[in-house]
Formats: sequence, C-alpha cells, structure tokens
Amino acid sequence: MKYKTSTKYRLIANIVFLVVLIFGTYFMHSKIMSMKESVADNYKVIASLREDTNVLLLQQELQSNRENVDKLLSYIVTKDNVVSYVELLENAGNANGASVTIENIDLEDGFGKKRVVDEKGNSQIKDVRTYGELKVKLKVEGSWQEVMSFVATIENLKKSTEVEDMRISSVFENGNVSWVANLVIRALTT
Repeated sequence: MKYKTSTKYRLIANIVFLVVLIFGTYFMHSKIMSMKESVADNYKVIASLREDTNVLLLQQELQSNRENVDKLLSYIVTKDNVVSYVELLENAGNANGASVTIENIDLEDGFGKKRVVDEKGNSQIKDVRTYGELKVKLKVEGSWQEVMSFVATIENLKKSTEVEDMRISSVFENGNVSWVANLVIRALTT
C-alpha cells in the first residue's frame, strides 16, 4: 500500500511525538513520586520533632532540615502564587512563539481527615492539611516546533508540573499547516 509523502511525515511525526510524550510523562511521574517520598519523609521528621521535649534539639534538627524543606517548597505552587504560575505558563508559550489560551483553572484544596492517637491512646479523627492540586487546561497553537518547545519548557519547569493529558492535532488552512495542542497541566499546591 502506497502512502502519500505528507501522510508518512505526519505518521512519523506522531510516532516521535508519542515517544517524547511517554518519556516526558514517565520522567515527570518519577519526579513527582520522588518528591512525594521526600514530603512523606519530611512529615515523619516533623512528627518526630513534635514528640521531642528538648526545644534546643528540636531547633537544631529543624535548622538542619531547613534547606531540604525550602527546596521541597520551591517545587510547590502556593495559593498566593497561582496567578504568577499561570502567567509563567502563558509566558512559556509566548517565549516559544506559540499562542497559549487558558481555558480552565481548577484549584483543589488539600484538606482531608486523619485518625490521630494521642498520648493516652485515645483515637479521634481530625482535619489535616495535605497537598492539593492545581489543574490548568490550556490550548497551544503554533508550528510543530513552537508547540513542542512549549511542552518541553513546561516539562522542565522548577515547579512540580506534570502534563496530565495532551491531545495534538494539525490544522490545514490555505495550504499551511499549524498545530493545536490541548493540554491539562497539573501542579502540587499548598
């Protein structure tokens, strides 16, 4: 069966895109899993520090972990920084020559319930603060290079950012090809 040359190029481009997307998704997933483990370790450290009655030891331990906590917090989008994070996404598109349209922003609170046992062995359920999620649905339009540069830029952000869903299609108008990517970007929030 003979294919047109443009069909072959689109097929090859789609295969390359899928390989890049799968690799990027795996990379971001492993990065987030590593960060979640680090967060869990820090929670364990904080919990053990709360039980410590010696204030001086507590302060020394906190100071020794401050660098790790600060580094971890630098990966998380705080509620105060949601607007600047969205602007960062828009600017990433503009810097790569793509047109970015924010279609939806969903901020999920990080509250939940946890069973807590006190010193006397009494168990009760308390509201606890956990990490929430910020989901940004956006549309990116431009050339193949512009759209893929945007995706690469997003994947390499310092913030814990994951491309949760991505659909890309080509648009043919007046003999010109442009690309449209619909993405859902997810980031951890506090």
